[in-house]
Amino acid sequence: MYSQNLKQLSHVAIPGFRHDVVSNLGLISYRATAIIFDEEKDPPMRQIDIARLLGHAVAYQCLSNRIAPAILRMLQQMLGEEVFQNGIDKYLSDNPSYSGKTNIEVFWTAVQAAHEEHNKYDVEHFNVKVRMEAWTTRKHYPVINATQNETVITVKTESTNTSEKEWWIPYISTTKKDPGFALFKSIQIYYRVNYDVPSLEKISNYLNFDPYIRVHILNRAQIMDDAFHFLIKGQLDLSVFLKLTKYLSMERNYLTVVSFFG
Repeated sequence: MYSQNLKQLSHVAIPGFRHDVVSNLGLISYRATAIIFDEEKDPPMRQIDIARLLGHAVAYQCLSNRIAPAILRMLQQMLGEEVFQNGIDKYLSDNPSYSGKTNIEVFWTAVQAAHEEHNKYDVEHFNVKVRMEAWTTRKHYPVINATQNETVITVKTESTNTSEKEWWIPYISTTKKDPGFALFKSIQIYYRVNYDVPSLEKISNYLNFDPYIRVHILNRAQIMDDAFHFLIKGQLDLSVFLKLTKYLSMERNYLTVVSFFG
C-alpha cells in the first residue's frame, strides 16, 4: 500500500553520511556528496544519476512498500526516460498547486502533467494513476495465463478476488514463426507468466535444439523462475519442467542458473 496521509516530506543532506540515501516516514536523508552537482566539474550525466537517486527515495515514500523501486522502474519504461524525468522534476518543484495534497497525490499529478505535455494528442486519455492503482494497492504480483495455437494467443489475468482493482499490465511479446511460439517479455515489469503445456514444449525444443542465446537472458531467467514457481504450486507437471530445464547444461550465464536455483 502507499502512504495516503503523508503531506510533508523533508529532504536533508548530511556531510559524511554513511549511506547515499536513507528513507524514513516523512524524512529522506542523503549523503551530501551523493546529491550535489557541480556545474564546473561534474559531467551532465551526473544530473540524471542524482535525479534517479531522488526519484527512488521519493517513490519509496509515495508507495511505501517492498516493490516501490520495481514500480518506479516499470513506470519509467512505460512513460519513457524523458517523460519520467520530467515528472520527477515536477514532483520536486515548489508548485503552489500542490499545497494541501498528500505525497502520493502530488506524485501522480506531476507524472500525469509530464505525460500530457509529451503526448498532447493522446486520444485515449491515458490516466497514470488509474493504470497504476492495482500495482500500488495490492500486495502480490499478477499472474498471466497464456495459451497459444497456430494463429491466436489468448492471455488472461489470474484473479481470486473480483472486488480488487483490475490489473493493467503492459507487456511486449516476441514471436518466432517456426516452431511458432510467443514469449512475454516483462523486463522491468513484475508478473509471472503461466504458459500452457504446448507452448512450454515448443519453448523447450527451441532452447534445447536452437541457439538458445537468441532468447534474451532476462527472458530465459524469467521462464526458468516462473516454471519452478508453478511446479512448486502443483500447476506444472514435473516431466514438462525437466524437459524445459534440460538446456541448462549448455547455459553459460549465471543469471539464469541463479534464477533457477534461487
